[in-house]
Amino acid sequence: MTLTTFDPVAAFPDKLRAIQQGDKPTDNTTAMGRPALQVRVRIQDTDIDLIAAHFKSKLLTFPPNRFSPQDEGERARFGAYALYRRAAEAVTVRATATALLATTQILKGPTGSEIGTGGLNQPDHGDRQRLWIWPQASPKPNASAASVGDARN
Repeated sequence: MTLTTFDPVAAFPDKLRAIQQGDKPTDNTTAMGRPALQVRVRIQDTDIDLIAAHFKSKLLTFPPNRFSPQDEGERARFGAYALYRRAAEAVTVRATATALLATTQILKGPTGSEIGTGGLNQPDHGDRQRLWIWPQASPKPNASAASVGDARN
């Protein structure tokens, strides 16, 4: 296996505006808190793109570095800010995956998106670039890449 590309992914996609992440007017961001990592590896003459991401934790932090809110209003606001961030980070990773699409398989996703489930051969009416969970199609250790094939066939 050869690593051919190693790119951090942090900036939100073009159409996604800055999100609020605090109470001050300047508490906005246009990038992921922890960049995702997009890598391309070559295995037996096949390029495989992988994206790893760690989205904003659901654990709330309050300024300056508190874990307890001053009141319930602060808890509610900062809960919303954290939700905005996680959603924007998911959009950023999806935009990166869409830009890379030469295949429509992913390593982890929602139940029902797994290869081998009933949803595999059902058209997705809202998204022609459907992503699939890939581990079910991956070879056993030491298997050849040719033994994997296209999981939808």
